[in-house]
Amino acid sequence: DPEDGDLSSSISWSSSLDGIIGTGASIAPGLSDGSHVITASITDSNSNLETDIININVDLFGDADGDGLVNSLEVVLGTNPFDSDSDNDFLSDFIEVNMDGDPTNYTPGIDTDPNNNDTDGDGQIDGIDAEPLIANQPAVNVPAAPLWSVIMLTIFLVLVKLKSSKAAKKT
Repeated sequence: DPEDGDLSSSISWSSSLDGIIGTGASIAPGLSDGSHVITASITDSNSNLETDIININVDLFGDADGDGLVNSLEVVLGTNPFDSDSDNDFLSDFIEVNMDGDPTNYTPGIDTDPNNNDTDGDGQIDGIDAEPLIANQPAVNVPAAPLWSVIMLTIFLVLVKLKSSKAAKKT
């Protein structure tokens, strides 16, 4: 302000739902669920009032991504409230933190980590790892002969047998 200088410490903040929510240049209020109109206002020594508004939607108890965890819990857990599988491991955030039967917290060693797609660090993402809490190296799969080759070998052996049977009958 040209007359009074920096007035940021005198800014008054209010919410259309919660009333006065703080004063100062910045605030960290706890807002209730709902659509808020936040107003910042300040008056200088000449009674000049300035205000600014912003609309904010707060949905702490909703479930924006539909994974079964409320938005506020996802924020506490560090997962993305708008992504049902925050670590992209093919397990929803809910499934990962509910392995112990309590989806309200993450229990290391019992739950898979919803922020780490390979909880046990064995190179297999949790969603395809048969034991996502035990660091075991994936078994090396030696592919069996493809089905078509087994069928072809069977046909070949049957034809050889038939040919040898016919040859034995001729003699």
